Amino acid sequence: MILASCTKIVEIDLNEADPKIVVDAYAQEEGILNNRSEKLYAKFTRSVSIYEDVYPEAFSGLDVYATNDQGDHHKLNWNAYDSSYTYTNIISDLDDEVIEWTIETTIENINIKSKTSIPNYVAIDSILAVKLPYGPPVDGLSPIVFFTDLPGEANYYRLKLTINGELIRGLFITRDDGFDGKQIVYPFMNVGVSKGDIMKVTLLAIDEFSFEYYKVIMQNMGGGFTAAPGNPYSNIEGDNTIGIFTGQTMSEAIREVNY
Repeated sequence: MILASCTKIVEIDLNEADPKIVVDAYAQEEGILNNRSEKLYAKFTRSVSIYEDVYPEAFSGLDVYATNDQGDHHKLNWNAYDSSYTYTNIISDLDDEVIEWTIETTIENINIKSKTSIPNYVAIDSILAVKLPYGPPVDGLSPIVFFTDLPGEANYYRLKLTINGELIRGLFITRDDGFDGKQIVYPFMNVGVSKGDIMKVTLLAIDEFSFEYYKVIMQNMGGGFTAAPGNPYSNIEGDNTIGIFTGQTMSEAIREVNY
């Protein structure tokens, strides 16, 4: 397998691994055409043993910067007044199309850096609640989303589902194999809704690297894609550092279940 030089395979000993710095970051384009903005997000934690009954330590008070291919330089703001320990910034009214973002920080004298690309925007066509002919819930309705794939290119997607304001846990990913330029129908298996429930679906267009990263995470969680579990790739540069910085575009749709 040939990989870009900025990616690496990380071997993780779940029992006695040395603690690593874990990066979870994204650059998310919201809106289209002349009403676009970019949300920058990052969180930095220290990994713990799978047998430790503690939450990962989050790093606070860092100087985190993001630069795009237009030469714009932005600092991410530490959310110091809640328990999320995240770094965010929203860049509004972008005049030029941003293709790439680079994120940088320093933790314990380790220089951390990563670059990502922003995929093309894909919109949700509609969402429904239907009784599926297969799989649970047997006696209920399941959310289903429709969106039209972009023709002439390989496309990869991550979806998020919120019901009555509560985010449904799990990873939902798919790709356009066999559906290039066609409408894709994605059912949320094992999720039930009832009349009066409010469904919100978020569709994130992601790149191939991000798809492969989330696919391995799903395998390690015991869900989807039947290949054996493995170690995820990382596009984070920095000694003893793992994780992902992903570029994505976002579309959302909300609907009440009324039948």
